[in-house]
Amino acid sequence: MQIAMWMAIVNQTSYHVSFSCSFFHFSFIFLFDVYFNKLREVFIVAQKALKEKEEHVEQLLVERDLERSELARMAARVDEVMLLHLIWFCVEWVTS
Repeated sequence: MQIAMWMAIVNQTSYHVSFSCSFFHFSFIFLFDVYFNKLREVFIVAQKALKEKEEHVEQLLVERDLERSELARMAARVDEVMLLHLIWFCVEWVTS
């Protein structure tokens, strides 16, 4: 979608002002201003797209950290259950 927006901005028709040669300087400045404004619009769109991608990456990192902490808690719980099972087994073996 962002690429389509860039293409729409870039493909807009440029404005050419036809003046006599004495106004060549004004015409050049006008064309420069038009192209500069298009470039600025493209830059703004690119900044927005980059910001969205950075936010998405940050969200993915947070989700990864949550999954890692959940996995660590589950592993600790498995270790605890295995230890309790081992203790129970030893007590049963000693008492029998």
